[in-house]
Amino acid sequence: MQILHAHAPPLYLPVPPLRVQGIQLVDAVGQSFLLRGVNMPGLESISPPSTADLQAVRQMTSVTFRLIQQRWNANCVRLPVSVQLWLRDGKQYLDQVSAVVKLATDAGLIVVLATNDTGSQLPSDDTVAFWKTWHRFFKKMGGLFSTSTTNRIPIKLQAINGRPGGLE
Repeated sequence: MQILHAHAPPLYLPVPPLRVQGIQLVDAVGQSFLLRGVNMPGLESISPPSTADLQAVRQMTSVTFRLIQQRWNANCVRLPVSVQLWLRDGKQYLDQVSAVVKLATDAGLIVVLATNDTGSQLPSDDTVAFWKTWHRFFKKMGGLFSTSTTNRIPIKLQAINGRPGGLE
């Protein structure tokens, strides 16, 4: 009996900056691509964060992101973030998320920052202010997208650093 070990071909890693073109995601060289990845909760936990949330954030390291990219054959990580934490902690929270985003993008992953706006069909004024600030902050960093949901209805996936589709 012969046992064969195989690994799927490596997933294409898009070259930033990224943009939305029609209904496709396109990278800097014009190559369209699909996002395949994981959701890593923990950064959105308000207070008190659970032990699982604290452990999840501690595991957001360069080693973890490289493992996701190389072993799990993913090109994307979704990081839920919190408008309420940003309102409470301001730049300190933005810097914490930014450090995690840098680790993930340095590993070749696309990062999708995601918020969840509850209680209305439209994004709240706080959520709009949040995204405007975060888009300006992350605009120069490659490999980022943002998305917001209201009552679990996806609003829009936008390239933070691409053209068109980003907030100004």
